[in-house]
Amino acid sequence: MSLFERVREVARNRPQARALTSGESSLTHDGLVEAVERRAAGLARESGRPWVELDGAEPVRFVVDFFAAGLCGRAAIAQPASTPPAVRALRKELFERLPPPPGATVFFSSGSVGPSRAVPLSAGNLEAAIAAGEESAEVGQRLAGGTYPSAGGGPGWMLACARFELGEVERARTEMRALGSDWLEHKIAVERCFDWEILGLAELAVGNRDTAEEYARRAEQNAERLGLRLPAAVAGRARAAVLLGAGDAEGAARAACNSAELAERIGARLQAAFSRAVEGKARAAAGDRKRAVAALREAEKVLDECGSLRVRDEMRRELRRLGARAEVRGPASGEDAGIGSLTKRELEIAELITDRLTNPQIAERLFLSKKTIETHIRNVFVKLGASSRVEVARIIERDRRERPGLVDAP
Repeated sequence: MSLFERVREVARNRPQARALTSGESSLTHDGLVEAVERRAAGLARESGRPWVELDGAEPVRFVVDFFAAGLCGRAAIAQPASTPPAVRALRKELFERLPPPPGATVFFSSGSVGPSRAVPLSAGNLEAAIAAGEESAEVGQRLAGGTYPSAGGGPGWMLACARFELGEVERARTEMRALGSDWLEHKIAVERCFDWEILGLAELAVGNRDTAEEYARRAEQNAERLGLRLPAAVAGRARAAVLLGAGDAEGAARAACNSAELAERIGARLQAAFSRAVEGKARAAAGDRKRAVAALREAEKVLDECGSLRVRDEMRRELRRLGARAEVRGPASGEDAGIGSLTKRELEIAELITDRLTNPQIAERLFLSKKTIETHIRNVFVKLGASSRVEVARIIERDRRERPGLVDAP
């Protein structure tokens, strides 16, 4: 019996667990999801180990610890209940000497010491996320319906999200919708707000504000029905993105600030940082530089501590754009980052993106296939740490202003 099936079995006899395994059941404050929030708050106060061990013998406890670890940006380590004590001790020693990265999820098989998969998608390692998602799909022979990563979404959702972050917007939108209805009946209730937020961002990326508005509304209604702070925080951030896309920067800043405060109250530091990032961008758009810098610095600090380096670097660029400096924390991104790391072809494509050309237009201009263009654009996004074509354009335009001779150089 799979872990998800075992959780369902437990839920049949425990009403408080039912809401986690059935999206249609009502969820009260006595429910299992509140237990996740309490556990996350407790982990946020604890010091010591940067990871949480998941107990496969207790399905409800496993799920509580799994989600709580993710909320706090801590690693989660899972291994079968049948693992011999000697092997457990060896793995413990391994992680004492070489802790897993914050936010990673490490699964062990019963016969190996090394992890079979560690994919901290929130850390921004998009290439690793895609590789793991493709491996998972090949092994499981399905893209949807799995319990990890993303209950009900399976590896297909992770692949689509990673591709969206890499700028393959149309492909990501197609793959997201292929997994099931955009009402997300195939997802558990507590994950729907996260997914509607991402669906909304994808629609905003292609200019569909009305559809993004609908997804934000669904997220808000779902959060209200659940009565929990984390879904409310995510729904608030989705609303902020829609407001910012509509030009209401001040409204977006308020919504993002409220979202961050809700997440902070339950110890969901990483989610709070993502909301502060949106707040900072909104306040900058509203012309409130002082509060924008404060929000961006707070986001940058927490993102660095949680190991979300890709978004952290984005915050540092936003701070530089505002004439402020972020404190140097953690390792630099290395030499394989920034405009200077782009190949001649990648720089050429980045320039065409800045000139608002679509992928088919770029392919036609350069006499290359669409697939080749997608590969180059993926590399551009990774090297520039950009999360959208708009951000690529901003980076290139800023570089043009600072070094006007760059484009004409041989």
